[in-house]
Amino acid sequence: LESPNAKSNYPTPWESSTMFNNGNLKVLWVPSYWSKSASQMQPIDVGVAFATAGNFQCFSGCAYNANTLNGLYGAIDPLLNTVSPSFQGMVLKFAPGNYNYLCTRNNNFTNRSQKGQL
Repeated sequence: LESPNAKSNYPTPWESSTMFNNGNLKVLWVPSYWSKSASQMQPIDVGVAFATAGNFQCFSGCAYNANTLNGLYGAIDPLLNTVSPSFQGMVLKFAPGNYNYLCTRNNNFTNRSQKGQL
């Protein structure tokens, strides 16, 4: 997920995201078992998939979507303990720029975080 800066431990709200919104994103590949193809994925679908570690594969219009509240691994909890520890992910292409990101799966929000910059 996008973060506001390299030191932040919290993700950027979706409405403020520049990493996924504003035409900066192209989906090149998704796992073959997903209901939507790469060309059908919208930015909000990508955001939902990454925010839930693949438990929900899209916002709407696929088998495991955020509107059903019952994902690939069942109901989701706030700590993501009900999802798989690994996520096959997607291949994405971003427009040139600087983007900060973080992983929420194993984030203690204080002394343990996984962050990076593109």
